[in-house]
Amino acid sequence: MRVEILFDKRANVSESVISSLESELKKRILPHYPDTNFRVGISSSTSVRVTGTKKSSEHDHIMELIQEVWEDDSWLSD
Repeated sequence: MRVEILFDKRANVSESVISSLESELKKRILPHYPDTNFRVGISSSTSVRVTGTKKSSEHDHIMELIQEVWEDDSWLSD
């Protein structure tokens, strides 16, 4: 399975934010889905993609976990 979160290069997201976000996503997702690969980076447009799930319930659960991380911005202060 693959989780990919890309930020538009015009958003000026710092490397420290990208690193912290990836770390928090791994902390929350890997206990449930240990074979997940992550890519968090800069691109020409912003996108969130989850690919390689076997069931739609897995996809929905991962999207919920991503939403929880995004809404709980306590990881930003790490």
